[in-house]
Amino acid sequence: MTPMAEMSLTDFGIGIALYVNGILRCSRRYFVPLMVVILSFNSGAQARERLDLPSFDRTKAQALTPEKHAEYERLLFNEISYWNAGSPRHDLWSRQREWLQMANDGYELAYIALQVVSPTQGTFAVDKPLRRLSELAERGDAGAMCLAYYLVVFSSGEKNGGDKKDLLQHYMIRGAEKHHPACLALVGARTLEGLPGFVQDKPKGFRMLVETERQKYDGGALELWGYFRDKGLGNAAFVTRQYCWGLASAAYSIYAKPAYLLEELAAYAKEKRRPDLLELSERLGKTTYTVEDCVNLGLGE
Repeated sequence: MTPMAEMSLTDFGIGIALYVNGILRCSRRYFVPLMVVILSFNSGAQARERLDLPSFDRTKAQALTPEKHAEYERLLFNEISYWNAGSPRHDLWSRQREWLQMANDGYELAYIALQVVSPTQGTFAVDKPLRRLSELAERGDAGAMCLAYYLVVFSSGEKNGGDKKDLLQHYMIRGAEKHHPACLALVGARTLEGLPGFVQDKPKGFRMLVETERQKYDGGALELWGYFRDKGLGNAAFVTRQYCWGLASAAYSIYAKPAYLLEELAAYAKEKRRPDLLELSERLGKTTYTVEDCVNLGLGE
């Protein structure tokens, strides 16, 4: 069966919502996934338990090497925010195939993710998978602590997890204390911004987000891109930081488009008669930045 033949009316609704979601992601997201808009097209799936997956083979999980587990964990978390959208690595069908392969190899978090979010079928009930995540989290699995947030948000459609908000915050903080990059992204964004339940500490939040990026996990660079994007186009130093972190985030996300920023900056410079910014747009387009270059620029505050 071809991918198009597999697409249901629900998936058609998801496709429409992806366009809206892409626009929303161009504003600040504080690393809070905005895929929840899709649920208005897919509300019937929320109460369904997913039953079409084969049983998970825990003997394979025991045989999975630490190196392969770490590789799969990074691959999962670098795609989870875009579970039903395109990314630099995947479309919906290739992502689903990769997650199924990881689950078949014994990586349980991929299996649990597929119980709740199917890139080609939508969302499913989260309660039973969340119980298993909680079991793993209580055994010290930091990845399970981080994944719980995403799956509850995607399934419930509530940005902070609704009545499970306190549990999810507890888990993401514990995961960050264990230095899991996915939880560092979540907690770092909230610490940088001082969101409810978190004391604002910009240097600490910055360090957490940088660590996420250094470990080649999605979230840190994209959050910092958005943070500097909020500061507008009038300040050359902040625009440079936005461009730098946008380049870094392009490895994971299609939303921070450095080339678009340069076009936007050039248009702004002409409108405001700012030859310095026009020169900056030309210079940035010829400059290559490493992550450490971005880090060395600091917050500038």
